[in-house]
Amino acid sequence: MLEEALRRLPDEMRHARWMLRERDDFLSNTRREAEDILEASRVQAEGMVQRGEIVRQAQYSAQRILDRAQDEARRLRREAEEYCDRKLSSFEDVLERTAKTVQSGRRKLQETPDITVGARFVDFDSGTGRPNEQTDANGTDQHGEFFDQDRT
Repeated sequence: MLEEALRRLPDEMRHARWMLRERDDFLSNTRREAEDILEASRVQAEGMVQRGEIVRQAQYSAQRILDRAQDEARRLRREAEEYCDRKLSSFEDVLERTAKTVQSGRRKLQETPDITVGARFVDFDSGTGRPNEQTDANGTDQHGEFFDQDRT
């Protein structure tokens, strides 16, 4: 049996060495795969960080663009309001001048015009708009009264 064991020992040793080599190859392949997986994970993580940075930069740029657009909108709105205010002020001035002209015209229409007809001085009754022929050319009332207070 001992001889048989010795004879088989080289085959068993060869088989054991082969198994050890297979195990070493398996372990080395497994380590390589693990390193590849880790490297791929690192690359993916870096890509995600870069994309996160890209997203952060994009958000920052978008916010700057929005801020500029809002500033421009405020500026345009302020300019439009100032323009409208100037136009309304100008319109107000024209309306005030027009109102003054209208008031002046109405005052002139309300005044009692004195018209000389022939030798007589004729004034118009402001209530009726008809000639009041009770005064002469000197403004003396035909009844001899010069002013209303002179009447008794």
